[in-house]
Amino acid sequence: MKTLRRSLIYFWLLALAPALAGAQVTGDENDNRSIFDYLIEEEYTEAVITTDLAKLLADRQGETEYQAADLLLTSESGQMMSWEIEVKTRGKYRRRVCDFAPIKLNFSKSQLRAAGFNDFDKYKLVTHCDEDRYSGETAVLKEYAAYKLYEALTPNSYRTQVLRIRYVDSEGNLPSVRRYAFLIESDAQVEQRLQREECEECLGVAPEQLDREAENLHAVFQYMIGNVDFNLAMSRNLKLFGSERVGGLVPIAYDFDFSGLVAADYAIPATHLGQSTIGDRVFLGLQVEDSLMESTLAKFEEHRSTFFQIIRQERRLSSQARYEMRTYLNSFFDHLQELRKAGSKRTYAQLRSTSPDIVPAGARPEHYGVRR
Repeated sequence: MKTLRRSLIYFWLLALAPALAGAQVTGDENDNRSIFDYLIEEEYTEAVITTDLAKLLADRQGETEYQAADLLLTSESGQMMSWEIEVKTRGKYRRRVCDFAPIKLNFSKSQLRAAGFNDFDKYKLVTHCDEDRYSGETAVLKEYAAYKLYEALTPNSYRTQVLRIRYVDSEGNLPSVRRYAFLIESDAQVEQRLQREECEECLGVAPEQLDREAENLHAVFQYMIGNVDFNLAMSRNLKLFGSERVGGLVPIAYDFDFSGLVAADYAIPATHLGQSTIGDRVFLGLQVEDSLMESTLAKFEEHRSTFFQIIRQERRLSSQARYEMRTYLNSFFDHLQELRKAGSKRTYAQLRSTSPDIVPAGARPEHYGVRR
């Protein structure tokens, strides 16, 4: 049966390759197109993942291992693609506490090439955590919207694609489940798109190693969405791309489920960072000149209408959920107006005022304007 399925998939790939090639752009860009690009461009929004679900979801401890799975993708126009892939659970906290753990998809590079794509083969899939349909899907779609806000603000961000997925147990031991999830762009494609290499050993980076504008933009975004679940010094829930010698390293954030904007049911406040509730904003950016802070905040104000439009258009969320997100964002922009009233420029000290002595683990206090 497995041999027959593999043969059918390769037959499909050979049949589809001419159509894919005809749809691709010409010239050097043709070699850059990924399966992720294709899903976005052709509006693939439905999927079926068939695997041994009980085995997959039981893999919660230590290093996880890939297992065989079939992936069926369907576009809004009715086009279908089948892939033989591998899947495994991923993450640390969510893998431990969630009813349904996040997943990593691993495509076959040879199948990707046969279909005319490049060989970017590994993708994170953000899945529902809670078995309750409403709360589980609301958290996923709120986090997806947070990624879209980030993407609208800067190209130094991960692109995402939402999918409604039916998970089918190949062994027939568990009932199928259908929920929203979203794919995250691969690190390899981010490197190619930004023409910056990921710095995999960048721990304890100093301010002079960073692109200061990009770092400040990243920090204010985290502040806007009320997220403190990251650490620049320890590269936690962010990755650094680029070179400290040419323009500086650029931080790109991910994992926004602990933010006040998303407020997943399982999120808990980081009291050691000054939070008493999950919605409390604490600014954890490096110390910068007031002129840079003012310039960064002005950019957020320029994007205000775009941010609210993204939330309004996310109709897969309930009206109540969208209202909660708009209300939370409004509190950020109201805060910026209050800072404006206090002086001609909004300053680093103003944003740090709620928790001025907080220093993230592994960081140097003087980089945050703290004397000890």
